[in-house]
Amino acid sequence: MSTACDGQNDDAVYKHRCAISADVLRLVQHLIEECILMYMDREECVNCLSTCADLTAALTRVVWDELEKLNADFFKAYYMQRSKILLVADPHPPQQQRQSCEHRCRLSNARSRMSMDDDDDDENGG
Repeated sequence: MSTACDGQNDDAVYKHRCAISADVLRLVQHLIEECILMYMDREECVNCLSTCADLTAALTRVVWDELEKLNADFFKAYYMQRSKILLVADPHPPQQQRQSCEHRCRLSNARSRMSMDDDDDDENGG
């Protein structure tokens, strides 16, 4: 079994993950965590990040699924808590939820651009 991104694994998800940089995966994970803080489920998060961060649904789903595998106990508790909260009251009406997600995505995108600019400056000696 191959453990590195060496092209010896035919699994489509594995190849997709290997084609994405670690920085991008960390950013997607961070954005998913922000969605979780807003009590979004997987598909709400996929739609939000597709709209406001221009991420593909497939990438968001792959990262979400990996997080769910690695943190099974957390997600079990999260879904139970989310169900309870949604039964009592909707903590984030859809419009507010969408605006909050877009705001957070803009901040993350700005941070990403800033860090890329810093990398460019380092490479150019400035």
